[in-house]
Amino acid sequence: MPHEPDRALQWVHPVTKSRGLRAPRVLWTEPELELLSEIFPHMHSQDVAALLGCTVWRINNASHRLGLRKTNEYMAADIEKRRALAKTNPNMIANRFHKGQVPPNKGVRGISYPGMEKTQFRKGDKPKNWKPVGSVRVNSDGYADIKLAEGMFQWKQLHREVWKEAHGSYPPKGWVLAFKDRQPLNCRLDNLVLLTLKENMLRNSLHNNYPPELIEVVQLQAALNHRINNRLKKAHPEDPNYVKKHRRSTKYLVRDAKRAERQNQSHGS
Repeated sequence: MPHEPDRALQWVHPVTKSRGLRAPRVLWTEPELELLSEIFPHMHSQDVAALLGCTVWRINNASHRLGLRKTNEYMAADIEKRRALAKTNPNMIANRFHKGQVPPNKGVRGISYPGMEKTQFRKGDKPKNWKPVGSVRVNSDGYADIKLAEGMFQWKQLHREVWKEAHGSYPPKGWVLAFKDRQPLNCRLDNLVLLTLKENMLRNSLHNNYPPELIEVVQLQAALNHRINNRLKKAHPEDPNYVKKHRRSTKYLVRDAKRAERQNQSHGS
C-alpha cells in the first residue's frame, strides 16, 4: 500500500507565482526522510516515488541533498535486467543494427536539396571579409595587425613584427615594446623603444601625462566605481562574478583616457 505523506505534493509552474497561485512549500518529515534513506539505495526511483506518493523529481532532489546513492548490487542487477530486456524486447530487436546491414547514407556526401546549390561554398570560394597576405588592419585595441599567412590565428601585431624583422626575435620577457610618440599606428622602427616594466609604468603614470583636473576626475570615478562594485557584491552574494559580468573594471579608465587623448592629438594635427 502506498505511503501517504502528511501533506500531498502540489507542484505549480513558476509562471503562476506572479498571479498568486503558487502552491505552498511542502517539507519532508523525519519519518519520510528515514524511509527514503532506507529504501532509496535498493529500489528504482519510480518505485520509491510511488511508495511515498510523490514525484520522481522530489525523490531525486531529496536523495541528492542527503547524499544517497544506489548500491553496487542494485546497479549490477539493473544492468543485467536491461541486457535481458534488450534480448527479448521486439521493438529494441527490430531497431538495432544487424551484421552485414548497409547504412542508408552510405556513399552520400552531405545533404543536398533543390535550391541549396546557390548558397553552398565551392572550392576556392573566399569570404567577403578575406584579406590577402600582407594586409594591415586596426584591431579593437587600436593597434595595427598584419596578416602573415593564410589560416587561423595568422594576424600578428605589426609593431612586434617590425621589431622582430630588425632584431631577429621578439622583445624578451619582462620588457615592453612602446611607441615613442604614443601613436600605436606609427610602427616605424625609429618610433619603437624597448622599456622595462618599471620604465613603462612611470611613463604611463597619470601624474606624468595629464593635467591635475583630469587626474582628479579619473580618481573620483575610480572611487565611485569601487563603492558601486562593493554594493553590487553585497546585493548579489550568490554570484561572485556579478560585478565582472555587469560592470566594466576600473582598470580601463586610464586606457580610455589615453585613447581619447591620442584621438584629440591626431585630430588636432
